[in-house]
Amino acid sequence: MNELNEFNTSMTVGNSLGLFAKYWQPGRVKTRLAKSIGDSAASKAYQILLGHHIRRFGTADHQSFIVYSPNTAQSLDSFQSFTSQNDSPNWQFVPQVDADLGQRMNQFFTDRFDAGDRRVVVIGSDAPQLTLDDVAQAFELLADSEVVFGPSTDGGYYLVGLNRPAPEVFEQIQWSTEQVLEQSLEKCRENDLQAKLLRPLTDIDEGPDLVNLLQWVNTETLESTDSKRCAENSQLFSDLTAIEEVARLMEQAQ
Repeated sequence: MNELNEFNTSMTVGNSLGLFAKYWQPGRVKTRLAKSIGDSAASKAYQILLGHHIRRFGTADHQSFIVYSPNTAQSLDSFQSFTSQNDSPNWQFVPQVDADLGQRMNQFFTDRFDAGDRRVVVIGSDAPQLTLDDVAQAFELLADSEVVFGPSTDGGYYLVGLNRPAPEVFEQIQWSTEQVLEQSLEKCRENDLQAKLLRPLTDIDEGPDLVNLLQWVNTETLESTDSKRCAENSQLFSDLTAIEEVARLMEQAQ
C-alpha cells in the first residue's frame, strides 16, 4: 500500500488540516534566510516551499484549509491563484485573526471544533521533510491523546494537533524562541493534557538549513523507492536551485 492510500484509510470525517501561510511579500517572509540570499530570493524560496506543502497535503481525505495572512482581498486572491497554479483545488481558505501566533492558532482550532471537527492539525510550510505519513500519525495519536506536537530541531514545533479545545496550550509562550516546545509541553503538564511527539524535523529558517535540505533532497531522491515522493523531491530540488542566489549558496557550501 502506498503512502497516500495509507493516509486516506486512516482519515475519518471530522478531521481537518490547517496550513498556516503568509503572503510572500519580499522582506516580510523568511527574513533570517534573507540574510544569506536576499529578500527577493527568500520570497521565491518561501513560495516554493509553500507550493510543495500545498501539492503534498491538499490531496488527502480530510478537510484542508489554508489559513492565510494578512486578511485582505489581495491575499485571498493570491492564495487562490497560487493553489490553482499548483493544481491543488481541494483547499479552502480562512483568514488568520490579527493577534499573536498562539491566538491565531487557537482561533483556528476553536472555529474547527465549533464546526464539529473531532481532530484538528496545524502545520506551517517550514519543514518540507514532513510527509503524509507524519500527518496521518498525528491524527491517529489524537485518538488517545489530547495534544500532539511535531518537534523542530530548533526548539519549536512544525506541527500541533488537538482533539478538543485547549487554549491554555497557546498562552504565555515565548514565540520564535528555543523555548517554544518545552513551554508548550509544560502547559500540557500543568493542565493534565496528555501530549505525544512525532519525529523531530528541521525548519528551513537560515542559509545552512536550506543547504542541508537540498543535500538531503538530492540523496533522498536518488535512494527512495517511492516514485511519488521522488518526483516531489526532484521538483523541490529543481525549483529551489533554479533561484540564482540559492545555487550560489550551494556552490559556496561545497
